[in-house]
Amino acid sequence: MTNAPLLDLNDVLERLGGDKILCASLFQEFISRYQGVSDEIRSHLENESWSCAVNAAHRLKGVALNIGAKKLAGCASDLEATLKASQQPNQSIQTINLSQLNDLVPETFAELENQAQRLQQETSAESADTLSQAAIQEQLLEAKAWFDTDYGKALRLVEQLAPQCPEDEHQEVHQLLGLMKQFNIISARKALHQMV
Repeated sequence: MTNAPLLDLNDVLERLGGDKILCASLFQEFISRYQGVSDEIRSHLENESWSCAVNAAHRLKGVALNIGAKKLAGCASDLEATLKASQQPNQSIQTINLSQLNDLVPETFAELENQAQRLQQETSAESADTLSQAAIQEQLLEAKAWFDTDYGKALRLVEQLAPQCPEDEHQEVHQLLGLMKQFNIISARKALHQMV
C-alpha cells in the first residue's frame, strides 16, 4: 500500500452519506485517540509484549482504513505482519523498524486536521447560504407584493431566493421559479398565494 493515498476523502464521505460534520468529527476523534500510537507500540516492544504490539498495529490498521487513511493503514498492516513473523522469545526491538510509522503518523494527522477544518468551513458556508423558513417567507411575501405591479422585480426576488433554498427541502420555491420563468402568470400567482 505504499502507493496508496495519504487520505481518500471521497471514499470516506461516500460511506458517510456525504455527512461532512460527521467526517470531520471522526478525523478529530482519530487524532485524539491515536496521537501516541507509535510510542505505544514501541513501549510494548521494549516490554517484550509482542501480542500487545501486534494488537495495537492491527487496531491502527482497521481504524485507519475506516477513516480513509490508506497509506497509514498499509504501513500498520506491514508492521503487523512483521511483528507476527518476529514473535520469538529473544527477538530484539532493533529488528523492528518503526521509522516509517513514526514519519507517517504526524503527516497523516496533519492532513486529517486540515481536511477536518476544511469540511467544517464548507459546512458553515453552506449553512450560511441556506435561509431560515422565516427569511424565505419574508422574501416570498415581498415577491407577492410586487407580482402584479412589477413582475420583473418579483421574478428577480424569486431567482435570488432559489439558490439559497435546497431543492430537496424547498421544491415549491423551485417550481414557482420555473413557472415564473415560463411566464405562466396564472399558475405562478396561484402557487405563490398558496405558499404565503
